[in-house]
Amino acid sequence: MLSSAANERAKASQLDEVNRASLPLILLVEDHDDTRMMYRFVLEAGSYRVAEARNGEEAFKLVETLRPSLIVMDSNLPGMNGLMVTRYLREHEDGNPIPILFLSGDAHPQLRIAALDAGGDDYLVKPVDIEQFQAAIKRLLANQPNQSAIAEV
Repeated sequence: MLSSAANERAKASQLDEVNRASLPLILLVEDHDDTRMMYRFVLEAGSYRVAEARNGEEAFKLVETLRPSLIVMDSNLPGMNGLMVTRYLREHEDGNPIPILFLSGDAHPQLRIAALDAGGDDYLVKPVDIEQFQAAIKRLLANQPNQSAIAEV
């Protein structure tokens, strides 16, 4: 039998899990471990759940199984680049598009245009200003019908 204190800790832990499950899930698609770790830290500090993919193939599988609230997409991925992944996702979506925020080390205007033409919703150049990154995520999530109340928190 659990003591009263242990019982309270168990209830608090269950409540934390329920509250955490209600947070928006962001799929972070980035092939560089250190960069992925840094963005994961920023996202988790912003009270988001994070799933990670290192390439386009992993991203496809996770989109199908997890249905994230938003995708943060690196433009330069091994195999299929971020533009190809985005085009594929847009061609195969179910009518409820997941917002895609591109992150790229390339500031060339043509790449920004190509990313948006492929179906991206925003494009930020690395190194990304953290406040600008957080603002873009909040804005994109606020445009999601089921996320607007959460995004304003």
